[in-house]
Amino acid sequence: MNFQQKLIILTLSILITACGGSSDTASIAPSPVAPVPVTPAPVTPTPITPTILASGSHATLAANEQYLVPKGTSVTTPSGSIIFLYGSNSKPIVPLNSIINVPSSATGAATYTVSSGVVNVAPLNATSQFIAGSATSTGSLDGVGSAATFFIVGNGMAVDATGNIFITNQSKVRKITPEGVVTTLTDFKVTNIDLNPSITIDKSGNVFVSLQTQGFIIPGFGPLANLGGYFNSNNIFELTATGQSIAFKQWGVTPPSSSPPSLTTGGLALDSAGNFYIADTTHHRIVKFDPTGSMSVFAGSGTAGLADGAGVAAMFNSPSDVAIDGQNNLYVADSGNSALRKIKPDGTVSTITLPSDPSFGFSYKIAVDPAGNIFSIYVRLVGTSKSSGIYRLDTSGNITNFPISGITLGSTLTTDSKGALYYTSGGDVSSTEPIPAMILSGAGAQVLKMTLSN
Repeated sequence: MNFQQKLIILTLSILITACGGSSDTASIAPSPVAPVPVTPAPVTPTPITPTILASGSHATLAANEQYLVPKGTSVTTPSGSIIFLYGSNSKPIVPLNSIINVPSSATGAATYTVSSGVVNVAPLNATSQFIAGSATSTGSLDGVGSAATFFIVGNGMAVDATGNIFITNQSKVRKITPEGVVTTLTDFKVTNIDLNPSITIDKSGNVFVSLQTQGFIIPGFGPLANLGGYFNSNNIFELTATGQSIAFKQWGVTPPSSSPPSLTTGGLALDSAGNFYIADTTHHRIVKFDPTGSMSVFAGSGTAGLADGAGVAAMFNSPSDVAIDGQNNLYVADSGNSALRKIKPDGTVSTITLPSDPSFGFSYKIAVDPAGNIFSIYVRLVGTSKSSGIYRLDTSGNITNFPISGITLGSTLTTDSKGALYYTSGGDVSSTEPIPAMILSGAGAQVLKMTLSN
């Protein structure tokens, strides 16, 4: 083979190898090809045209429906909760099949849009958990769960940071652990105890009780025993962990006089700075005690009436309870006016709008959770039918009712640091009286915890 032949054979071998003709050589992967992005065509949702509901009409909310309604409209959800539209939330989202009712008295502009939202929202429900107390007996027995008994008579109630419940029960202060173990911390041993003692707890867990007493002290017993005889006075007591009672502040008339005290005690609240606020029911005002015990009038002229304003320029009518939120705003159950009042830390008083529905009854006890939602007991009278439950006034100003059946509600409410609500059974709340009439015998008395959804 000559040189030219060898050169041709070598050239052909190189060409065959370059074209992948040999199985012994590694293949070269092709360069990846970037995909061409595809932009989907925009989908425009079908607009929903709201339907205006006129005064005196009603409708049931179906899917993909919206209704324009005026202030004062009520919405009844499938679970029985009732939302009153009064607040700043102009686009409430409610469950499907809710009934929207526009009363004849609601004649304003249709500024609220009621809908079920993009997806159906969860029903408004209230789930109750039994803590302690007997369903059939009243009394003052300590014990666990249903073995303990209570007299529920306008009691004060508060919860500490670990979930322990403290409740005033006639002349006694009772403690209930989260497991339902009930013990008595102290007994003031007065024969005619105030039926509206109040209680509060500071951030360190110290317990304070405001107590108006009138009657005869049992000699030798209780923290008031040294006074002896007839007693007509008001006090704020601090309780130690062992139940020992220390008089933080005493005012009024000491024995043996029977003159009315200079200050009556309604609800008791404590702000973050250690100031106490008391609803001075008889004198139509809110009184403040600073941490040293010095007293001043925080709001109210002392004359019955209904007027907003700053400090003593405002007027109340038999305020019965107070509660405070995380920003030190004070809320007042102004029972004589069937009104809910708000007092800012600077003493400015305003009135919060409540439903004008005549079947909506006003309660004289209130509670406020850390988020600023306000709770109270409601009573609805429709003909001869009477129902009751808990209502929540949320921070946007709308009101939701959570009906409770199977028990007779008491008149005591409180919340804990996590927003759970605690209430009592065993009383009969009358919507025709500023202060509810209470049943003292017959049915039992229990303490329950409520968890609210939505």
